[in-house]
Amino acid sequence: MYGVGGALQWREFIKSQRLPSGFPYSDASQTGYAGVVLVGDFVGEPQAYDLSCPVEMKRDVRVSVDPDQAVARCSVCGSTYDIFRQGAPLSGKAAEKGYAMRKYRVGMKADGSRWIGN
Repeated sequence: MYGVGGALQWREFIKSQRLPSGFPYSDASQTGYAGVVLVGDFVGEPQAYDLSCPVEMKRDVRVSVDPDQAVARCSVCGSTYDIFRQGAPLSGKAAEKGYAMRKYRVGMKADGSRWIGN
């Protein structure tokens, strides 16, 4: 219900903004530094990254998914990242400095639901 169902799909989780709407956050829930984007990579396997731009390093400067280009883009520094292939930097200051997006582990619980963590 709150995950991704296949390749090239994504969903953002930002606890401070209660996104997605209706998600059952608890007091112990965390969504990274600036939020988490959960994506289905090119074969549909879930991957998770922090939404904070690694160049800007601010909670309120988040990358956003550009579905037409299949990248995440920072509106401040202009860097782009391949979020469907390991969060690698593609252009801008991030590519110049080699700053990839912070990746989180995604695991499976016994009930079939997913967890995201370090």
